[in-house]
Amino acid sequence: MRGGHNVKSALDKKREGTARKDRDDGRVELSVSPVSKIPPPAHFSKRHIEKWNWVCARLSEKNLLTDSDSDAVQLYVENWVLYEDSAEDVRVNGSVLWVETSAGKKPITNPSYRHMKDCETTLRMIWDHFGMTPRARMGIKAPEKPKTSIILEMMKGRQDKKAV
Repeated sequence: MRGGHNVKSALDKKREGTARKDRDDGRVELSVSPVSKIPPPAHFSKRHIEKWNWVCARLSEKNLLTDSDSDAVQLYVENWVLYEDSAEDVRVNGSVLWVETSAGKKPITNPSYRHMKDCETTLRMIWDHFGMTPRARMGIKAPEKPKTSIILEMMKGRQDKKAV
């Protein structure tokens, strides 16, 4: 992917007057529209569906949810549930297990601890893509409010008073 860390959206470029038809009209971001909800996969359990609805609601609030995000949301939810299960096993059994070998008892890392860490890595990547961490939100620019002049505001105030 080109552009590095300071990639501007097509909307930002239009607002700043730096958009070029030959360069920006074919951008995928212009062909997807936000949606309010996407259906969860049929195989999801109740726990999965609760998390699915939570994630979709957060993304929808910020107009970041599109139909093409269903695979990323599914990956997030599946990793979240696996993370919770693994974390519970680590909480109950600890991060080190003692196994019996021919040489006696030997400590090994709890496999659930490894699963938990792998899931955490995947979840962090998805959090960054969807702006779900403070650092990731720093890179997302909210649309600026249109600036209006004081004179227009005063004229609008007079019109509102006349209507009353």
